[in-house]
Amino acid sequence: MDKLSLIIKNVSDHVYDYLFKQISNGSLLPGEKININELCSNLGVSPTPIKEVLLKLETGGYVERLPRRGFAVKRLTPKTLKELSICLGALEGVAAACAVPHITETDLAMMKNKIQDMGAAIQKKDFDRYYDLQLSFHEIYLSRCGNDELERLIASLKKRFFKQNYRMRESEAALTDALIKYNEDHKQIILLFENKDTEGIERFLRRVHYVPPTGIKSESIASITRKGGGEEEKRIPLRK
Repeated sequence: MDKLSLIIKNVSDHVYDYLFKQISNGSLLPGEKININELCSNLGVSPTPIKEVLLKLETGGYVERLPRRGFAVKRLTPKTLKELSICLGALEGVAAACAVPHITETDLAMMKNKIQDMGAAIQKKDFDRYYDLQLSFHEIYLSRCGNDELERLIASLKKRFFKQNYRMRESEAALTDALIKYNEDHKQIILLFENKDTEGIERFLRRVHYVPPTGIKSESIASITRKGGGEEEKRIPLRK
């Protein structure tokens, strides 16, 4: 790669990282029109790399093209919500099942510490910290699945909607309640790993943890209702 091509690539990567961060942290909200002129001013670049990056983000499902009006951050519809939840539950269920033989006692101890930290974050209503902790919780066992491509697919799906999900709850109380339920799910995941229950952990992630929600805003993802396939998933009593 020659020097000019490297410079162009670095500029494009910088613009992509900036825009992706703006979308994921909520600086740019779903449905918000992206101001290309403002981005040019903020980043000190021409419109060309910004438009190229917007096309990449459109392909990835992060933004959508507006007829004769440029681009806007893509909204999550109930249909998209359901489809992404199904995909993520299926993929992460497979990854977790693959990880069962490789999980160590150190991994489980780290995951238990994450659960405690997430509980503290919920009490403090530090939802950004909870978001980071829950990602790291799942990454502990995903890193043990032995399938790099599967890990990449899951990471890509999670980037689509998880942060928006927390921000778009109807109220802080509803968000708090949902995160408490999620953290109870995390305890169940640990128990299934401890029991070496390959089928159980795949089923739990697919049918419980990533079941599409009902009765909340269309942009949200995190589940309050925990039923799937017409029957409620039974929980194993947690160890003391």
